[in-house]
Amino acid sequence: MLLTPENTLFVRGRTPVLLLAGASVHGALPVVGREIPRPAGWSVLPRLTMCVVDGPGEHGLVIPAAAAPVLPSADDSAYREGHGDGGAGMDGWCADAEAAGGVLVLSLPQLPAEPDLAALTAAGSARGGFLPLAG
Repeated sequence: MLLTPENTLFVRGRTPVLLLAGASVHGALPVVGREIPRPAGWSVLPRLTMCVVDGPGEHGLVIPAAAAPVLPSADDSAYREGHGDGGAGMDGWCADAEAAGGVLVLSLPQLPAEPDLAALTAAGSARGGFLPLAG
């Protein structure tokens, strides 16, 4: 299933984040609360031109990543100081994903005005978890 870039938000950081809105896989992902799940059978393939979120069975998404918005790390000043803004776009996000060995994927009914991860996971409407790199 194709998810348009307008329904995604890529956030850089030590653990990069992919926010999804209105995704067809929403109901197949576990609820995210205080503990971040590692859903069995799910993985992510981050690339400059596309990002694939692959789940068990027929569950999965393809995102045209080249057109998707990428935000810098909002809450990790030590990370920002060490990485500057070189590679601040999708190439930087993909590098973050490689370094972290995966991505925190959060599926939401709609994208938030501000990507406050603590608030998003506390609200009880986020689904997803830490997805390892496809390999």
